[in-house]
Amino acid sequence: MITKNGICLNLDESNYKFLKYGVIFYFSSLLYLEKFEKEVELYVNAETIKLRNKYKVDNDFTLYLAIAFYKKIEKRGFYIYDEVNKREIKDNSLFISILK
Repeated sequence: MITKNGICLNLDESNYKFLKYGVIFYFSSLLYLEKFEKEVELYVNAETIKLRNKYKVDNDFTLYLAIAFYKKIEKRGFYIYDEVNKREIKDNSLFISILK
């Protein structure tokens, strides 16, 4: 269901989606989608540099950081579809298992 202001109340039915890093991120509004699309790479790059400098590790945290940024942006829910493993991610427990 979409409100008169263009807010999708059920994320898994949303038309506001963005494919990145092998997963589809669903958004409740066009504003959140555009913000994520515009800033996700900057966030991932900045946080990766922080992790490398602070902990001296050189791992790929791209997907983890992208999902963390999604959780910061999307305030009306949490719905991601993993294209690689063909499964839905609707809560934090599955969020942890996708990284394994």
